[in-house]
Amino acid sequence: DAAGADNLIPKDLALKIATKIRAGERFAVYVVIPMCPEGIPTSASEQDFFLLGTFGHDGIPVHSSGKTLLVNERGVLMESLQMGEFYYLILRFLCCIQQDE
Repeated sequence: DAAGADNLIPKDLALKIATKIRAGERFAVYVVIPMCPEGIPTSASEQDFFLLGTFGHDGIPVHSSGKTLLVNERGVLMESLQMGEFYYLILRFLCCIQQDE
């Protein structure tokens, strides 16, 4: 707060995660990232790098309507992204802390 942070959501999330870790509880974090911030990838190699090379198989590409985009086994999109549409990549991180007994 002293740094002038107006948005406390990241702080609240960090505190919730820290509480789960301290309690040894299982939890999941979902991160939603806007896709293609530098523009629409036009070649298969760029799409391949963006999806598979950057995020591995853990990312799920989704249209803003909620429709999941199809990808092949290499992580390359099976359909082209449309100019003016919004796409997101959803990442899920699971954590299960086991405390020493």
